[in-house]
Amino acid sequence: MVPMEHKPMKTDSPPAWRSRNALLLFATVTVIVFAADMVSKYLSFRWVAPVPVRMGTPTPDRQPVIEIQKADGQWVVSPPYAADHPGTALPTHRGRNVIPYVLDLHLMINTGAVFGIGQGRQGLFIMMSIVATAVIGWFFYRSRANERWVHLGLGLLMAGAWGNLYDRMAYAGVRDMFHLFPGVHLPFGLSWPRGSTELYPWIFNVADVALLAGVAILLVYSWHADRQARKRAAAQD
Repeated sequence: MVPMEHKPMKTDSPPAWRSRNALLLFATVTVIVFAADMVSKYLSFRWVAPVPVRMGTPTPDRQPVIEIQKADGQWVVSPPYAADHPGTALPTHRGRNVIPYVLDLHLMINTGAVFGIGQGRQGLFIMMSIVATAVIGWFFYRSRANERWVHLGLGLLMAGAWGNLYDRMAYAGVRDMFHLFPGVHLPFGLSWPRGSTELYPWIFNVADVALLAGVAILLVYSWHADRQARKRAAAQD
């Protein structure tokens, strides 16, 4: 029996920046997810609290300003913002349940990063987002036209970075609204470092989801590509 000849996989795909399909995928994912983030923030702040809420121009020392709409349609500034407790200027509200024990909508202003880390360090996070934008663009430039999963992941990362960057630059705080597992608490009397007993006490937005999804896609793709490369190397030995 004559052994079957091994045919190496084609690796001569052109650069992504020269491919219309690659550029279209990357740009489409970025624009659609960024738009979804902006729209969800706008609608949530209009309808979740008892009165419509919007973000105003930040104070000279870069503190968020929250405005509420009165019955006559006029917008007034909410009571002074407490920098040590983000969200205290928002109208008191219990949130709106979307899926019982799974998802609530509850408004929050985050002046930190993911999970509320680094409260008040807006300048640092703005610079990090700008650097991240450049790095994502560089990775796309270096990718190949046939790496569609890479372009999907990079598009999600770009949309997430832009969504939160816009909020930080325009309002000095990121608008959050999604609360997972409302009313579900940690077992055995456990609590998080800040004392919360909720299963998932953090509130997030579409941009945060896009960032985490983008990282997950790129990690899985990298693992799969490395595994395939090892298989091809073993077959050639």
